[in-house]
Amino acid sequence: VTGEKATCKVDYVRRAPIAANHTMTHVLNFALRDVLINKSSSSEEQHGMTVDQKGSLVDENKLRFDFSWSGPLTPAQLADVERICVDQINSSIPVDNFVAPLEDAQKISSLRAVFGEVYPDPVRVVAVSPSTVTEMLGNPQDAQWNSYSVEFCGGTHLKNTSDAKGFVLLSEEGIAKGVRRITAVTMEDAANATTVAAEFDANVTEAGNLDGL
Repeated sequence: VTGEKATCKVDYVRRAPIAANHTMTHVLNFALRDVLINKSSSSEEQHGMTVDQKGSLVDENKLRFDFSWSGPLTPAQLADVERICVDQINSSIPVDNFVAPLEDAQKISSLRAVFGEVYPDPVRVVAVSPSTVTEMLGNPQDAQWNSYSVEFCGGTHLKNTSDAKGFVLLSEEGIAKGVRRITAVTMEDAANATTVAAEFDANVTEAGNLDGL
């Protein structure tokens, strides 16, 4: 109503898990490329295959990431992806952001950008890295940046990966030809998922022991 006053404020309780899920989506994107492309021994995966973002969703309950790939990931690949994400949390890696000229930012060797997306100039760069974005801009082709996630992004993020507390993959499935989807959780939801999995594993073990009676 015209003339009425309104107070705007951030819901930081809700925002915290959204930031955790968003930052870990960036780390997940990096981990998928590292496992499926950089460390793959499969001839198919070494010839023309790419891991490109096809969509994502983050809220306070989960993260969802869609990416291009030819078929289901193996249990070993999923375990490796999850391990990289957890390792980056345990390594307490800073999360830096900096608004840079688009042309300069595009020169960073490890940059991941969504194909077909139109980015503003200047553009906000988010790096999950011990080095700052300004350091990367000073030497954009340095191979060391390939060890970290660097993306264009305007969303909310953590200041350090340790704030995500935990990371658990919940599912991996195909949603279209050549497109896969991973759903995962962080923070308290990751801890709860780990507890549920442990209880399920204990129940299966117990049931197996009963069969032997």
